[in-house]
Amino acid sequence: PVRYIDEIVTNMPQNRIWVETFTVSANGKISLSGVALDNQAFVSYVEKLRLSKYIASVDTRRTSRRAIGGLGLVSFECSVTAQEYFENINTNGTTNG
Repeated sequence: PVRYIDEIVTNMPQNRIWVETFTVSANGKISLSGVALDNQAFVSYVEKLRLSKYIASVDTRRTSRRAIGGLGLVSFECSVTAQEYFENINTNGTTNG
């Protein structure tokens, strides 16, 4: 579970997306809601997550405009499904994959 959460956090564009709720269910699904600076920031984030070897899918449930402090931000809700990934480690200690 730590690797999945790490992927979600490290792929987040700094100062462009803010997570308000983060929930991990027993079946490995992670629900996120928050705000993004703009639609492009959110789309870029989702695309990066979909390329991760630890993420099976990202489903956007909702996006909408939301004013916070006079700024027009994008509110979002999405769910991320984790997938198991195992690196092949050779006997000499190098990794493949």
